[in-house]
Amino acid sequence: MEPSDFPTPAPTPIGEFSPSLANQLLSCQLRVGFSRDPRYSEWKRPSTHAALGLVAHAVTEAAFRVHDWPQDPSARRQRLEDLWAQEIQGQAARIAEAWAPATPPPAEDWPAYALTRIRTIRRAEKQVENATRGRAKTTRGGVEVKLRDESSKLFGRADRIEHVGQATRVIDLKTGLHQAEPSEEQRRQLLLYAVLIHRVEGQWPVSIDVEDASGNTYSQPLVPEEAEAALAEAIAAVDSFNQAVAESRLLAVAEPSPDRCRWCDFRVTCSPFWKALRTDWGQRAAAGSIVGRGDLPASPYVTIELDYPRDLAGTALHLSGLSAPVSPDATKAAATDWVGTAGAQDSRARWSTTIRVW
Repeated sequence: MEPSDFPTPAPTPIGEFSPSLANQLLSCQLRVGFSRDPRYSEWKRPSTHAALGLVAHAVTEAAFRVHDWPQDPSARRQRLEDLWAQEIQGQAARIAEAWAPATPPPAEDWPAYALTRIRTIRRAEKQVENATRGRAKTTRGGVEVKLRDESSKLFGRADRIEHVGQATRVIDLKTGLHQAEPSEEQRRQLLLYAVLIHRVEGQWPVSIDVEDASGNTYSQPLVPEEAEAALAEAIAAVDSFNQAVAESRLLAVAEPSPDRCRWCDFRVTCSPFWKALRTDWGQRAAAGSIVGRGDLPASPYVTIELDYPRDLAGTALHLSGLSAPVSPDATKAAATDWVGTAGAQDSRARWSTTIRVW
């Protein structure tokens, strides 16, 4: 394959930025570049994991925001279950539209669906019960609080801010099933929210907290100097990105790695990823020349003579079960996330397999 087989994004420069965008920049500027170029929006599609997170956030937020909950516990639970079902329906429709003509599984079959639902509703029940009994009256604050600092151009929407007496806590709600101590990215995000609270309210939070899906809280005392350092790092990352865009150097600044690239939506378009990819990365990803294709009614397929991973160059990948036939005019293909193992020669596509042909 030639360099011309892979595009170079031409994103708009960044003006204002959020804590999540700061984390993305510090992970991979090239990924941000693709995400900010509308020509590649088709590759950024919702996942079931992200959809579950959004649903869990919506239900948890409602437990804090809504005040007219029924007094009867069974009625409260039914209302939360109805809310979960409503939110899931919306996210499932969004996924189906984004991935058409592939057919995603029903929500009940999404990985971690059952346990996420149980933990989310249980956590929401506890919050509603506490509020109903008056236990939360000493706590003030809000959920999904919009914050902005005009001087730094930092903005965001904090999951939850709580004021108890003169003390303020900023809390990030996590819905994953394996949350432990906050990761570096989670901690940076909370530090930036702490900066925003300080800029807007004039005081620093006493702690930055992560609350997991079961309601367990991991709390760390806030050190203002660390929060200011996180802001300086984020501003530097924005400046570096904008300079790389102006000088057309986004491909040059990419630093592919197994962990950094594993869940990237833009792998099928990313030349640094393909040039760095090896089978021992454990990623189901391959690219090369199309040497066979079929339009069987039940199972369109493509056979690719591989250029990447380089340690498999010259071998072939037969990928069946595609959601749509490969264009007869296409001569090359890149595919990610099929059923089976990295390096397999005969594999089957899943509904979420991404394939680019040209």
